Amino acid sequence: MSRLPRNDTPGSLHHVMARGIEKGLIMHDDYDRARLLEMIGQVAESTKTAVYAFAFMPNHLHLLVRSGESGLAHFMRRLLTGYALYFNRRHKRVGYLFQNRYKSKLCQEEVYFAQLVAYIHLNPYKAGMVSSLHVLNRYRWTSHPFLLGLADFKWMDREYVLSFFGNDIESARANYLKVLTSENDIDHYEAFEGSGKERACDADKKQMKTGAEGGKQECNSGILGTSDFVDKVMSGKPEKPPGTAPRFDLVQDEIHRQCLKHDCCPGQLLSGGKARPLPQIRKALAKTFTGEFGLSISAAAKVLGVTIQGVMRMLRE
Repeated sequence: MSRLPRNDTPGSLHHVMARGIEKGLIMHDDYDRARLLEMIGQVAESTKTAVYAFAFMPNHLHLLVRSGESGLAHFMRRLLTGYALYFNRRHKRVGYLFQNRYKSKLCQEEVYFAQLVAYIHLNPYKAGMVSSLHVLNRYRWTSHPFLLGLADFKWMDREYVLSFFGNDIESARANYLKVLTSENDIDHYEAFEGSGKERACDADKKQMKTGAEGGKQECNSGILGTSDFVDKVMSGKPEKPPGTAPRFDLVQDEIHRQCLKHDCCPGQLLSGGKARPLPQIRKALAKTFTGEFGLSISAAAKVLGVTIQGVMRMLRE
C-alpha cells in the first residue's frame, strides 16, 4: 500500500516523534545526544523551522515544531538522514536507524500548545529516567531547563513559549511549573501520540467509527484539535482566503478609537488593568482583531498584553 501524504502546510504546528528501528537505541551516550541536539539547531536555522520543545529518550525523540517554508518533511528528512549517517559512522553500523517514517500530529496551537510542551518535557520523568520533577530541572536532554533559564539555545524562542503561560517571565515560569505538575497526573498518550480517542483525527486516512450512541464519529490519528479545527483541515479550507493578510495596520487605530470612546489611555488598557471598563474593552478588541482584522489568537494576545488562554476566554464569553 502506498504511503499517504501528511498535513504539511508551512507554518503549521506539529508534535513529532521519531523512534529507533525495532525499538533500538538511537543514542548511546551524551556525545550522541549532544550531536543530535546540535543538528536540530543547525537544520532548524537553515530551514527556518521553529522548535518549541524537545525531549530525548533512549530509543526515540519528541519535538514540537512549526514548519518552515519548505515544510515539515524537508526538515525531518535532513535531520534524520544526517543524524543516521553520523550515528552509523561513529558506531560502525549499517542500515536504517529509525523505524519507518517519523510520526507527526498536526496540532491546534491555541488549544494544545501549553499541554504539549508539558507532555514532552514530562517524558523522561514518567519513564523513570529522572527521580523527580526537581531533578528534571537539570536534565540536559529536554528543553525544560531552557524555559527555566538554566540552558540557552539561540535557535529556540523562550519568550514565545512562555507567553502561553503568563504575561511576564516570572509569572509564566511559575504557571508553567504548575501546569507541569498538574499534567503529570494525566495520561495524554492516546491523544498526543496514539490513535486519538480523545479528539485527535487524521485528515490523511479518514476512518468512520460507530460511537457509543450508534452514530457515526470521525476518528483519525494525525490531527490534534477541536472538531471545528479538524473539519477545516480535513476539508482543505484555509483559515482565511488565500492572499488575505492580517490587518496589523488597523490595530493601533482601533485601540486609540476605543480609548477615546471610553476615556482611557492605551497604557492602561494594555497593562492588564482590571478596573472597569478595561476588561470589556479588551474583550471587544480581541473579537475585532481576530474576527475582522484577521489576527491569530496568539498575535491578538501579544498586542493586548494578555495570554493566549486569556484571549480564548474572551472569545468564548
